Amino acid sequence: MAKIIDNSQLEVTKLKKSIKFIIKDKKNKTFYNSIKDVLNVSKKDNTFSIEGVDIIGLNDKLKSGNLNYINYKNLFLNLKKQLEFLIHKGICIYSIDIRDVYYIEIKKNKDNYLSEHYFAILKLNNYEKIEDNMITISKPLNFSEFDFISPELKKQKKFPMSVNYKTSYYSLGKLIHFCVSNSKNVAIKNQKKMLESVKETPIYWTILRCLEINPENRTLLYI
Repeated sequence: MAKIIDNSQLEVTKLKKSIKFIIKDKKNKTFYNSIKDVLNVSKKDNTFSIEGVDIIGLNDKLKSGNLNYINYKNLFLNLKKQLEFLIHKGICIYSIDIRDVYYIEIKKNKDNYLSEHYFAILKLNNYEKIEDNMITISKPLNFSEFDFISPELKKQKKFPMSVNYKTSYYSLGKLIHFCVSNSKNVAIKNQKKMLESVKETPIYWTILRCLEINPENRTLLYI
């Protein structure tokens, strides 16, 4: 038994054949329901378990150097599902902190490429309520090196400031870009070179759709 997360919001413990979640924060039920939605948990209790053999932070998973195309795809689709769940409820995570994202392996497979797994944001940070497709930032934001920030948030000057909720789309695209290229440089002139390993694949076009400069043009589309 090993505690993976233990903070004021959530406790996550890795058992022998399962992973136990205890929700401590009763105020943000919508966020924890978004986690359950990703993990396909229907139970309404604050304590629940899922079948699982491993759980590790995405940052640590990247350091191990064994992410593959299926991982990129699932990372996008799982976080897309979670972000859309929250957006539907009027909540926008405007900048994803990679330290809040976890890889959860459900079953071991002889072919690691095909292992069953999920990715989910397990800590609520950097969020605001959505009103008329916009969020309001009331004071300067202090981002860390672990945050994935949209251009409109980087330009923050006067407060309060309003930005489109699709700032979250850019953040997700930038996170996937980083996982593929190991670089936060998403300048258009460098994208083809940095994304060479997934060039012309669905995830390649998905990343580019998320990284549109104009927020209105961003989509969470994987085809």
